[in-house]
Amino acid sequence: FSVGIWILRKPIFRIFTHDPVVLEGVDRLWWKVCVYLFVVSFFWCIAPAVSALGMQWTVGIINTVALWVFTTPAVAVFAVWQGGGLEAAWSCLWPPYVVMNILVLYKVVVVFDWETFSKEVQRREGLVDNDNDENEGEEEEEEQQQQQEEEA
Repeated sequence: FSVGIWILRKPIFRIFTHDPVVLEGVDRLWWKVCVYLFVVSFFWCIAPAVSALGMQWTVGIINTVALWVFTTPAVAVFAVWQGGGLEAAWSCLWPPYVVMNILVLYKVVVVFDWETFSKEVQRREGLVDNDNDENEGEEEEEEQQQQQEEEA
C-alpha cells in the first residue's frame, strides 16, 4: 500500500489541488506519510500474534509510553509551539512506530518464554500430563476405548 501511494502520489495530489505551492509542500512530506503507513501497517500485522500470546498488557504499556509520553508532546512542541506545521507533525509520527515494532518483536522473539508457552498449550490440549508425559493423549484414548468395550 505504501509503495502504491508513493508511486501514485502525483495523481493523488492532483485529485485535490493543482496549486504548485501546495503540490510542492505535499511532495516534501509525502515520503513521511508513506513510511508512517508502512510502519503502522507492520505494527498491526504483528498485533494479532501478540494478542494470541497473551501479551496485550505489554503492548499496551509500550503503546502508551511511545505514543502518549513521547509522540504527543513531540507533536505539540515541534508542530505547534515551534511552528513546524504538518511537516514537523509527520516527522514525529512515524519514528515511535519503528521503536514500538522493534520493542514488540524483541519481546516476542527474545524475551518471551516459548518453552513454557509450548508446555501450557500441550497441557491444555491434552497432549501431555502435568508430569510432561507426552503420551497422555494416546493413553486417554485407549482408556476411553477400554471403558466403552467394558460397557458394551
